[in-house]
Amino acid sequence: MTCVLTPFVMDFVGRVNVFHARLHEGKAIVGDLELDCPEHHGRESGPAWVYVRPHELELETRCNGTASLPARVAHISPAGAVVRVLLKLAEQGR
Repeated sequence: MTCVLTPFVMDFVGRVNVFHARLHEGKAIVGDLELDCPEHHGRESGPAWVYVRPHELELETRCNGTASLPARVAHISPAGAVVRVLLKLAEQGR
């Protein structure tokens, strides 16, 4: 059984990062990253959104050899015990 959460559910249960992607042949493509989405294999290609919780992301100052998305820091906002960082992906321009 496959569980596909809706955007409403992902946002309802807490903060979430949204990456605009493209669904193609069972994969969500975000920049140069290809994420397996076997539950969507056979579906028509088109736009998709990838939702990732903040604690599942790591920010690195340099490429470390693992799959990554090049980005630049657009804004840093201290928010109590945490810091919110707004990143712009390289292909989104300045």
